[in-house]
Amino acid sequence: TTFGPTSLTMTLIGYSNNDNFMPTSNAKVGDIILVSGYIGESLALKKEKKYNLPNCRNELGTILPEYANCCTDMSDGIFASLNSIMEKSDIGLDIQVESIPISDNVKNLLNNNSITWEDILSYGEDYELIFTINQEKLIIFKSLCKNIGIDIYEIGKISKDKNININFNNKLMKINTKKKFEHFRND
Repeated sequence: TTFGPTSLTMTLIGYSNNDNFMPTSNAKVGDIILVSGYIGESLALKKEKKYNLPNCRNELGTILPEYANCCTDMSDGIFASLNSIMEKSDIGLDIQVESIPISDNVKNLLNNNSITWEDILSYGEDYELIFTINQEKLIIFKSLCKNIGIDIYEIGKISKDKNININFNNKLMKINTKKKFEHFRND
């Protein structure tokens, strides 16, 4: 989907000849939920009329299939990704907001009430990865990431209750987890 007078569009379609993929339908109860980088950067920079150039996560993507049960990007926001994982895997999610990595710029906007956690979690275009890993594989995976210089952040856990529970300091937040991101909204 494009917007504007001129655009170039490319679509790549491929097939996997092995089972090294991580569908969003494969999250398991007890899995730990992780993200590959800061959330809310695109929203913060848009407020400054700047563009967020996302980091490439190819190196992480090449090692994830050996460890992760499911993985997706957050191009449409973390809420969209969490809802997709929940619905396709038929599970619930418990997210600890204080564990979500945000930059000092985003913290300042939060502290100044310029944005809310709902804004951050529903806004897209951060293009970070969100994935789940079994607790037994997590220690090895974290060690591997540390050894090769890849930052990952644990933000929650997969549960049975088929809800997305957003907690701040172990208290349930009242937040609309169904809020959708629109790429071409002009705000």
